[in-house]
Amino acid sequence: MAEIADELRKACSGHPHAKIAWPHRLLHRAADELDAKDKRIAELEAGRWQPIETAPKDRTAIIIAVPTKDQDDFHVGEAYFDPENYDNGDWWWANTSYGDYHAGPVSEINWHGPTHWQPLPAPPSLPNKEDRNG
Repeated sequence: MAEIADELRKACSGHPHAKIAWPHRLLHRAADELDAKDKRIAELEAGRWQPIETAPKDRTAIIIAVPTKDQDDFHVGEAYFDPENYDNGDWWWANTSYGDYHAGPVSEINWHGPTHWQPLPAPPSLPNKEDRNG
């Protein structure tokens, strides 16, 4: 949709290749609506569970789902992938790491490794300074 929005803007901005003689306001509005829809689709997709194979493997904090022993439920929590330890790397629950005496990678302290992931949600907005001091 972004490409269509760009084309609509080009058509009504006096671009040398502009061939559409429709009212410019209508074209700009259509382009803005397409951009808004693209943004909303990206927001919705960001909150969906995705296969673990697509997860970032650069120590980025994410949410993972690990099947329970009987695979009838999931353990869900914040985790990250450490690419430098345990041969080809491994998943670690938040606030644990290689070298912690009582910690181990997700695959060793759970019966199974993670199967799905999603990004952490954005933090809530802080009130402005006047409201906090107010």
